[in-house]
Amino acid sequence: MEDKKIIRSSQHGFTKGKSCLTNLINFCDEMTGLVEEGRAVDIDYVDFSRSFDTISYKIIIGKMLKYGLDEQTVRWNENWLKGQAQRVVISGTKTNWRPVTSSVPQGSILSLILFSIFINDLDDWAMCNLRKFADDPKVGGVADTLSCCHLEGPGQAGETG
Repeated sequence: MEDKKIIRSSQHGFTKGKSCLTNLINFCDEMTGLVEEGRAVDIDYVDFSRSFDTISYKIIIGKMLKYGLDEQTVRWNENWLKGQAQRVVISGTKTNWRPVTSSVPQGSILSLILFSIFINDLDDWAMCNLRKFADDPKVGGVADTLSCCHLEGPGQAGETG
């Protein structure tokens, strides 16, 4: 994936040579430059609620194909994701196993990569500076008018198909 440059440069989380610190320094430098020019700046911090739980398998598989991952890798990931099941156990009483149709297992390195692919196209909708650290993006830009800095597009990253 590194060779194909699939993950955009705006993502600093779990990316070789980048960190939370590079994310902050990079973003602060951009915003400070605007302030030094005498511009008003708007910064919005976004929090994806239950981010890893909301990833649609259909959408993530489509995005992997869109970004040019080879068919074998995509199918392996699809089998890994679709092979998940869950049940509830309360005081020894167990429900039936149910297939999991969305989400990626938390704590897995692969899940971090899949989530990065899932939100990768936020850059396509940002009309200003966008920086991401894993599932915590922030946008900032000149606030000369009410509509200067906004995301324009689908309601969630996964809707871009």
